[in-house]
Amino acid sequence: MAQRQQAFPQIADAIGMEAMTQSTQAALGSALSGPQKFAELTSEAMADWMGFVSRRARAQAELYGELSHCHDVDAAAEMQRKFVSRCTKDYSDEFTHLMELGRRNMERMSSLALPGVKQPSSSGEAAE
Repeated sequence: MAQRQQAFPQIADAIGMEAMTQSTQAALGSALSGPQKFAELTSEAMADWMGFVSRRARAQAELYGELSHCHDVDAAAEMQRKFVSRCTKDYSDEFTHLMELGRRNMERMSSLALPGVKQPSSSGEAAE
């Protein structure tokens, strides 16, 4: 049994056990970085969206507060017109922002691809 235990380190050295262990650790680290990065980017986008929803809800609450003190139909209609106009612009701006964030996140995720694997370029051709 003692000879067997002494022989194992020599065998491990001969087959490069340390190099295999390091290679395996590097491969696992690389494999796990993709899902982790995806979770980070998804959380970033969700935080952005929830901030927008919060701002829109606050604006809606402010409108109702202003309308509750308004006793003129024309003034109330003007408040609502301005609110809808601002709301439309805010949603348009937010969707534009989210599309840009999504594009940047796709670029970030594509950079996590394995080395040596051809990646499509922005022009649709395979990158070297």
